Amino acid sequence: MRFDPAVREWFGEHAFDRLSDQGNSRLASILTDAERPGGSVEGIIRAGIEEGTNPMEVARELGRQYDHYEDYEFARLARTETAFAQEAGIAEELK
Repeated sequence: MRFDPAVREWFGEHAFDRLSDQGNSRLASILTDAERPGGSVEGIIRAGIEEGTNPMEVARELGRQYDHYEDYEFARLARTETAFAQEAGIAEELK
């Protein structure tokens, strides 16, 4: 699958917009902390989107790196962010 720059742009501007306040507070310290070994949650999901990695594999990587969420929560997060970013890329291509 060809990576669309519109996907990167959307993800950079809107990633994690749908997180609840509780979800945000649980992930606040790891969402964008690029200094962490293994990268931030945002960085891992972004890399997965850009490389066309299956969101479930992205979720497994998040689970290996962090213990802030249950596996099913990382799966939901990776699927949701990937789907919304890809949808934005498709919408941009159709303009």
